[in-house]
Amino acid sequence: MGSRYEVIFLPEAEEDLEDLDPSIRKRCLTKIEWLSLHPEVLGKKPLQSLPSSLKGLNSYVVGNWRILYWVYPSQKCIKIYGIQHRSSIYKHL
Repeated sequence: MGSRYEVIFLPEAEEDLEDLDPSIRKRCLTKIEWLSLHPEVLGKKPLQSLPSSLKGLNSYVVGNWRILYWVYPSQKCIKIYGIQHRSSIYKHL
């Protein structure tokens, strides 16, 4: 196990989090906490065919929800881009 990564939520991700049902929010926050403690799994599934401004964006599955994030290993940081249902999150990229 590596060292803990800092988690930074972009404003859009904070809004997404606030809009979630409390039980889904808890599941997503639990998974984000787990990711911050297990950086060895981060950055393994970068999304393909993205605009250059979103290069390196990754997705993590939590049931029918997706957490989109970037990993910055040199800064030991994860930036959360968004948390939305799988049916809508990729339409906004």
